[in-house]
Amino acid sequence: MKRSSLALLAALPVLAACVVPAPYVSAYNGASVNITLPVGGAVGSAYTLATQTCQRGGKGTSELASSKVLPNYGGTEFLFLCLD
Repeated sequence: MKRSSLALLAALPVLAACVVPAPYVSAYNGASVNITLPVGGAVGSAYTLATQTCQRGGKGTSELASSKVLPNYGGTEFLFLCLD
């Protein structure tokens, strides 16, 4: 029992390093959605989240309109338009 507990504790830092930051919705108004992607996040996941968010609001798809780097946050914010 002690041996398996020690092995698990030793593996935690390695497993924690494998976590990829997830994008999140920072603003939504029905016609557009802002997705913030932390540094190290996968850009494709931002596109997926934008499309899913727009579809929940009754639109068919999303299209990237612009992006800006957030220097104080260390990530990027993407603006997607929600289209029919």
